[in-house]
Amino acid sequence: MAEIKLIATDLDGTLLNTTGEITPENLDAIHALAQRGVLLVPASGRSYSEMPEVLRSHPDIRYYLYSNGAAVMDSVTGENIIEMCIPKARSNRVLDLLFSMETHITYRHRGVCVADASQQTEEAYAYYNMWQRHREVIEQFAVYEPDFKSRAYDADGVEMFAVYFHSEAEFEACKTALSAMEGIGFASIAYCGLEIFSSDAGKGRALLALADKLGIAHEETAAVGDSDNDRSMILAAGTGFVVSNANDALKADADEVICSNDEHAMRWILDHFIK
Repeated sequence: MAEIKLIATDLDGTLLNTTGEITPENLDAIHALAQRGVLLVPASGRSYSEMPEVLRSHPDIRYYLYSNGAAVMDSVTGENIIEMCIPKARSNRVLDLLFSMETHITYRHRGVCVADASQQTEEAYAYYNMWQRHREVIEQFAVYEPDFKSRAYDADGVEMFAVYFHSEAEFEACKTALSAMEGIGFASIAYCGLEIFSSDAGKGRALLALADKLGIAHEETAAVGDSDNDRSMILAAGTGFVVSNANDALKADADEVICSNDEHAMRWILDHFIK
């Protein structure tokens, strides 16, 4: 295994424990990694504004990979150094498809999650099979838009859509339709849940693009995750770590299966893999 200089880590189900918290052990490990010259990069399907404040204000974290790799922010300059968003004409075709089905849609644009104000109820969340963690993130961080449909169609440079479906049949039909759309990629995030993004994006592409900008060899990168939207970076990184609470298919793609997200993944990597 090559020396690791950059670790990209997923948040929900990986760096965050099952109660959605970052443990003191992980926070201490992030500082210890920095002291050893290892960059820790949060890599999430969340938008930048939805990341926990303890990460956004962490003095040892400079780069943030967000909206499933659509953008990477340099917190020192406050600017995105990488952007791979969906152009308006293409995102409008995605919206045409999504609005033709029974869906709950949020989208990420310019680092912010935008939600339909009329759909933010417990009844709606249950009807659309929404993952509990996604509910909590929306309730805490999203901007509620009363004229959601018009604003969504007006948005240029959408980073990502997060979509939940009432019907499993429509969920599968949507994946088939998206597969035929030029320039569009997607990943399953939960039962009846999809993240939709530019095919130029994805966590793996963004990770390697960041490494190139920083002059870090690809084999000196690592990635850690737990779900299908982490697969591209698990495969792209020099070392792919998967937490033990991940699905079996993702574990099969890993170089190393490590502890669960409740056992301080960053501390585990620091103790077992960092020289």
